[in-house]
Amino acid sequence: MSMNSLDLHAWPEPVKELIGPIRRIEIPGQGATSEVVIVQGDHGEFVVKRAAQPPFDQWLRRESQVLAALRGSGLAVPEVYLYLEQGTGTNGNQRAGGRCAWLVMQRLPGLPLRSRLRDEPDPAVRRRLLEAFGPRHWWPSALEPPPAKAQPFEMIAGAILVQNVAWSNAAKAVRALAEAGLLDVAAMDAAPAEAVEPLIRPAAYFRQKAQRLKGFAAH
Repeated sequence: MSMNSLDLHAWPEPVKELIGPIRRIEIPGQGATSEVVIVQGDHGEFVVKRAAQPPFDQWLRRESQVLAALRGSGLAVPEVYLYLEQGTGTNGNQRAGGRCAWLVMQRLPGLPLRSRLRDEPDPAVRRRLLEAFGPRHWWPSALEPPPAKAQPFEMIAGAILVQNVAWSNAAKAVRALAEAGLLDVAAMDAAPAEAVEPLIRPAAYFRQKAQRLKGFAAH
């Protein structure tokens, strides 16, 4: 059963205890990786997220870790109140034996910068938003020493290589590509797949990922 069907009996007891008796539930627009509800309870207002399918349960765990690490950084990030995993899920679509991950965090007011830029018709306002908030240069460069900001193809390569693997493994593959001179679209396009594959082996699925890197570079 989906969390958004509001079957509160299926929620873990620690989540219900944290929120307290529920007064109001809001269902925002949903993404593709986790279910999200906004809950007003006796103990405050919370965002509750649940992921019941691999690898999205792992992604939710990483989200909780990143948010916790960013607390005190000065960035406007929500506080994580609770993260937990269940050995079996409440969603009938969950794979047998898989985890069901839950994240309860603070709700912050406002809109994502991307949404605000998309919906703002005034070019002058969009320019002021970008001057105030962006570009954020948020990508964690794998290069040593890191450049002032990651270059576009480094970000694309990292996004491809990090799929279904830890960032530390993907970073090793990115550095190997850089050392071989292949963090460049033209060089990647010209290189044979057989030369790319051993360089990105630490990122796993190296044959498929080599084809994806070369496919991107070809366009």
